[in-house]
This record gives sequence, C-alpha cells and structure tokens, in this order.
Amino acid sequence: MISDKIVPAVQMSDVVPSEMSAEEFQKRLYRWFEDRGLLSELRAHLRKQMIGALKDTSIGHVAFTQSNKSVVSPKTQAFNLLVGEFLLRYDYHYSLSVFSTEVPLTNTIPEVPMPINSSPPDKGSCREWKFAEGDMWDILETMGVARESEIAKKIYHAYYEEGEQPLLAYLIKFPNRVLGSVDANFECLLSSNTYDDWARAVGELLHSNQVNAQQIKSVLNSIVSIVDGERKHLQEECTSLRAKLSQYESTQKQLEVEEYRGKLLHHQNLLQERYHQLILREREVQQREYRLEEKEQQLAVREKCLQTTLKESEQGAGKDNELITQLQTENKALQDIKEEQGRRIDELTEKSTILLRDLESAQTAVNILTSGGLRPSTHTKEKSSPSSSASDDGTTNVRREARELLERLTKESEEMDRHYQQFKRQSHRNGLKQFADTVRPRSFRDPFQLKAGHSLDYFSDLELSKPSCSLKRGENVPCKDTDSASSGLDHTFPLSISEATSDNVPSN
Repeated sequence: MISDKIVPAVQMSDVVPSEMSAEEFQKRLYRWFEDRGLLSELRAHLRKQMIGALKDTSIGHVAFTQSNKSVVSPKTQAFNLLVGEFLLRYDYHYSLSVFSTEVPLTNTIPEVPMPINSSPPDKGSCREWKFAEGDMWDILETMGVARESEIAKKIYHAYYEEGEQPLLAYLIKFPNRVLGSVDANFECLLSSNTYDDWARAVGELLHSNQVNAQQIKSVLNSIVSIVDGERKHLQEECTSLRAKLSQYESTQKQLEVEEYRGKLLHHQNLLQERYHQLILREREVQQREYRLEEKEQQLAVREKCLQTTLKESEQGAGKDNELITQLQTENKALQDIKEEQGRRIDELTEKSTILLRDLESAQTAVNILTSGGLRPSTHTKEKSSPSSSASDDGTTNVRREARELLERLTKESEEMDRHYQQFKRQSHRNGLKQFADTVRPRSFRDPFQLKAGHSLDYFSDLELSKPSCSLKRGENVPCKDTDSASSGLDHTFPLSISEATSDNVPSN
C-alpha cells in the first residue's frame, strides 16, 4: 500500500512529550533542514525572492534602469562573464543572484530555478554549463589572448575537453603567459591598425548607435581634417625634432670628440711622464750595473789579494813554525846551559865555602898572632906569610871567576830577552802572540838579570847541598875553615854579590 511507504518527516522517539516548547521545536526543525541539505538552498531562494520583490518597487526600477544605462567596456564585460560563470559552476547561487542584479550579464548565463521541495535540485546541469565557442573566443580576445596563440589552444583544449573547472580558473592557471601575451598582442593590434581601419571602426560605432549618415559623414570629415592637421603638425614637429636630434647628435659627437681629445692628451702626458721615469730608471739601472761591475772587479782584485795574502800567511805560518821550532830548540839548549851553569854555580859555591873557611881560619890565626900574649917567632912569620899570600891569591882568583861568570850569564840573559822580544813582535804581526807567550820560558825572564848590588835570589831559590853551611837570603852565615880549624878563628861573610865580589879582604 502507498500508506506503507510514507515516511514521517521527523523521526519520533518512543517517548513523545505531551507538550513541546517553541525553542525545542525550532531546534528540531533547524536540524531537519540541515540534515536534508535544504538550509542553504532555502536561504538562497529567500534572498532571490527578496531581491525580486525589491526590484518591483520604485527604488528597484530606478536602480535597474541606471545599471542598464551605465556603459561597460568589453574587457569589463568579459571579466563579469568569467566571474558569473565561476559562481554558477561552484553553486554560489545567492552570490550570483546579487551579482546579476548589480552587473548586466546580457542574458548569457542562464537563470537556474530554485524549487523548494524535498528533492534536491539538479546540480549537474549547472556544473556542465559552458560558454559557447564564439563567446569563449570573444572573451579570450577581449582579454588579450589571440585566437592563434598556443595559450588560447591550451585553454580551449582544457576548457572543453577536461571541463572540470570554469574558464576563469584556466586563465588564472597561466597568469604569466597570459599577461605576457596580452602586451604582445595589444602591440600587434596597435601596429596592424591603419588610419582607414580606424575610420571605418568609428563609422561602424556611430552607425551602431543609430547616428544619421550625414552626421556620420560630417563627423568623419571633421575627424579627417583634424587628423590631417594633426598629422601635418606632427610631421613638422617630427622634422624639427629630427633637426634638433641631428644637432644634438652633432654637438654630442663634438663633446665626445673633445672629451676623447682631453683624455688622449691626459693619457699622452701620463705616458710621457712614465717614459721619462722609465728612462731615468734605466739610467739608474745602468749606473747600478756599472757600479756592480766595478764592485765585482774590486772584489776579484781583493780576492786575488786575499789569496796572495793567504798564501803569504801560510808561508809565514810555515816560517813561524820553523822559528818556533828553532826557538824551542834554543830554549832546550838554554835549559841545558842553565842546568850546566847551575852545576857550575854549585861547584863555585862549594869552592867559595871552602875558601871562606880557609879565610876564616887564616883570620883566626892572624888574630892570635897579633894578640899581645903570644908572639910568633920570625921563622913562623916567614912560614905563615907565604901561606896567607897563597890563600889571598886563591880567594882573589875565585872571586874573579865568579864575577866573570855572573857577567857572562847577565849578557846571555839580555841576549835571550832581546831574541824573545823580536820573536814576540813577529808573532804579534802573524797572530801568534798567544802561542809565543806559552812558549816563552818563565825561568829566563828575571833570574839572569843580575847586576852588581843585587842579592843572590836565584842562588837562594836553588836547593843546593852545602858542605858545612846553609845559605839564607840576607843573612851573615858564619863558616869555619876546615884547614884552620885548629886556630879557632871564626869569620862571618855577607851573601850579597857586592860583598862577595869586592876586593876588600881583611888584612893580616
């Protein structure tokens, strides 16, 4: 039965309240419209009805007539059509209704009825609606996209074959290409339009606005006269501008030539200055080379001199070595002589000791004989006188020999010092001063510089074995005569050379 298929509009629960408040009824009704999807359509329909009702009023008629009288450019009309198609494809019916009241769409976009019933409206017809090909090409050409361009072909292919988006979306999809092509196509249109085409377009425009032929002709004649006058004026201005341009170019060329001349003069002056500087530097380099050659020659001469001096120094070093060897040999010989002289001095010391003892004994005998208690006989006097004279002669000879020996030693010491000074000067010249100081014998510096009046320092430093007495520096050592020991006479003798070498002998 048909009654079985009837479904209640509002699902009633098991427990139905006896009374329903207005707020609860409003909530349930709102939820029901929202679940059915009728809320937005109801709002759009109410707004459309409200706008239609407002259009029938006096204020609506005035606004509609003013909107129709307003002049819309083709480009703006193309934009309006694109926006209207966009709103229609995406089911923005309320916005489209408001937009259509404010913008005349020239009945290109169809009116979609909005029925209020339980079944939803047929949205497929709205989404599948598209511009006709002629309208689409007019819109694209109005937007600046040429019919033969690649972008127009791509838009046509995407719009009619894919068909998922409105034409505005495909135009926005290629924004940079479309904008670039618009400028290029606009320039092409401006360059391709001639005066006759422009005049024909003006006549067609006037004829479309229902202007009389005479008025159109008069307007075109006036336009032609104005254009001709303006053309002549422009030609005159063009000739004057060309003359000014040629004059400006000539003056500019003259200025550039003068500027180039100034720059050339400046660069020429700079080049001349640099050339003079290079010449001066070349001269300085030549002088330096000449000085270097002179210095090289001087260095070569100095090198030769140094080589010769080196050879001479080597030869001098050889001579110095020979001289050093000779001096060492002489030093060794002098040391031998020194040892021999030491031995002779020891012998002379022993002899002098013996002679001192004899002299002491003789002096004791003389003192005994000269004393008053005992007088010797004439026979003893005669015997003692030869012995005393013999002892005096022996003492004198010993003193003489000692004096001669000391003089000879002094001369030899002076000769050795003189040779040493010569060697020192020569070694100082050859850089051998240090070696000469090491070679110089220390024992020959001072000890042999003995003169009369000096003490016997050298002899006191020697460790000599005296037979019966030991000599000390600055002392009078008593010595006893072994031959005259029986006489009991003691005599003291100084150890100074002046006293030892003097001729003052005690008298008998």
